Amino acid sequence: MEGSKIADTNIRDGMVHEMEVCLPLNILLVAGESDIHCLNIDGRQSDILLEELFKTPCCAENKHISIFSSLAAFTPMNSEQVLICKISRNGDAASFQDFRSLRLTSKPLQWKLWENKLTVLHQSGIISVYQVYPEEVCLYESDPCMMIMYKNPCWMFRDAIFCSTLASIGLIVRTSYWLFGYQVEKTGRLVRKLDQDKINPADDIWSLALKGSLLLCGTEMGRLVLFSIERGNEDSIESVLLPMHLEDSIVSVKSADHSNIVLEFDRNRSPVAALQVSNRPVLSVDIGIKEERIYLYYRTCMENISCVVLDNKS
Repeated sequence: MEGSKIADTNIRDGMVHEMEVCLPLNILLVAGESDIHCLNIDGRQSDILLEELFKTPCCAENKHISIFSSLAAFTPMNSEQVLICKISRNGDAASFQDFRSLRLTSKPLQWKLWENKLTVLHQSGIISVYQVYPEEVCLYESDPCMMIMYKNPCWMFRDAIFCSTLASIGLIVRTSYWLFGYQVEKTGRLVRKLDQDKINPADDIWSLALKGSLLLCGTEMGRLVLFSIERGNEDSIESVLLPMHLEDSIVSVKSADHSNIVLEFDRNRSPVAALQVSNRPVLSVDIGIKEERIYLYYRTCMENISCVVLDNKS
């Protein structure tokens, strides 16, 4: 493609554990073995793509990163703390400004920033939700969930939580199912979904991705199954105040009702698309959307990432 730029870099910090993009500032955050690295991805501000702007130490045990707007949440040297920083950028200079430091009751597994809330899954199986702006408040803390405690695969998108039981089949569950919930500070629980029929089992879902009104599932039998979900009610839009990267400015972000996420097997619900892409289980998936095209990314091994492109007729 004319005018496109391809770049690579070596962060010189061992393995790359996680990456998150901060779109408002054209910054890529990369978690290495010792540090969180802040890299430039804006070719207009600098001729050097992936140039390191700064780095900050991170926890040796947990490399998870979550970004919403220009706020980034990660674990610093203290493994029972989640630090939320406001990212600032001025040309080739960027920095972190401490915004909130949440002391947790136990070590976290992963977390998700969404609007003015942080949802945390703990190693103890507890789910907690914190309001981080305008003031720090613990909104919810659950009883321990055994499936989270046993480190079953979990995915977090927006304020939705998906937890698989695949890692526990034959140990504490007889057949697989999923736990799902959103806005748990209001609903108070995860609900059981995708119960398998032991006599006539469906193709098990191994991985998920949620973007906009699209839910992509990767299955055990190597299929990509794409569902469309109902959007939130535009008539009940609320405003959420958030701190932004421009000095000490505060903006109001409009938030609609939550999408109606339905988690079902495709033999019970018609998908937008169902594609056989491999004879191996699909280990991870992601969705990209640009103009009239939908990009379905998937991985069936550690070495390669593949992509299927669909026309977005809607």
